[in-house]
Amino acid sequence: MSNDRTTVTKLATNGLNWISYRERMTWAFKCRRWSEHLSTTTVPQRYLDAGDINGISPQARWASEEYTAKEMIAESIPDHVFNRIKTKTTTMEVWDTIKGLYQSRSKIIDLNKRLQNAKCGEDDDIRAHINKLDDMREWLSAMGKDIDDQEFALILLGSLPTSYAPTTSPMNITADMTGIRLDITPDRVTRLATEEYDRRMIATGKFDNGPDEAFATEDQKKNRSNFECYNCHKKGHVKSKCWAKGGGKEGQRPPRNKDRINNNRNNRNSNINQNNDNAPTQPTRTQKHGLPSKKSKKHKLP
Repeated sequence: MSNDRTTVTKLATNGLNWISYRERMTWAFKCRRWSEHLSTTTVPQRYLDAGDINGISPQARWASEEYTAKEMIAESIPDHVFNRIKTKTTTMEVWDTIKGLYQSRSKIIDLNKRLQNAKCGEDDDIRAHINKLDDMREWLSAMGKDIDDQEFALILLGSLPTSYAPTTSPMNITADMTGIRLDITPDRVTRLATEEYDRRMIATGKFDNGPDEAFATEDQKKNRSNFECYNCHKKGHVKSKCWAKGGGKEGQRPPRNKDRINNNRNNRNSNINQNNDNAPTQPTRTQKHGLPSKKSKKHKLP
């Protein structure tokens, strides 16, 4: 076993160099013939086959390497990461914990980059393109990275073909004149882009079944029932569209069918009561003809 200290580039606090750090650390372990420490917690068979070396048993050599390997990793990570791994007892546990922290973050960075750089070709299906970007936004939200409506609207605008500029330019002109971009929303960008796409498809005769075919892809959107909301932890939606407290649409839950039925019933009963209060009292038969009331009629004894 070599006691030479191996120097590895430190992991950045924000984790942006995770990919290169992971490869360098893996390489360093391979150079020392320590790769097994990253994948197992038990003494490998090759250590046992080698037997005692210089009076040191396989178990003692493995334990010594474990201490040195954990120290090498600890010296190359930020303090906040060290606090997450300092209670781990094996090198594999330490490495798996670090990977768990940064593998998902690396995926978020990669997916966000793909979303920002997405472009729709001149001959591509605009609806399929927007659906794809919307799915990316949903996945990012499910992973804890929220993109607000205004930012997503600008991403949509930037991803459209250059020939769509005359269609979307009124929004940019309004924003430049007013200094605000409140009128630029994902729904509006989607509506303008799809209307222009439908117009072009109809003009070129590419819709075999007429304009109704343009809306077919709306029914083909991916099933998002597996998304878990980071706010209420229920499935089927994400935080940006959550109605619960803390969600992006807090307090905006539409009334349920049961609520609407109860409201309609209450309104109907209220109208009936009000009509009864305002209706004129109908005279009884005795009042109408001036006859004495049955209660006031006296019976003479024979």
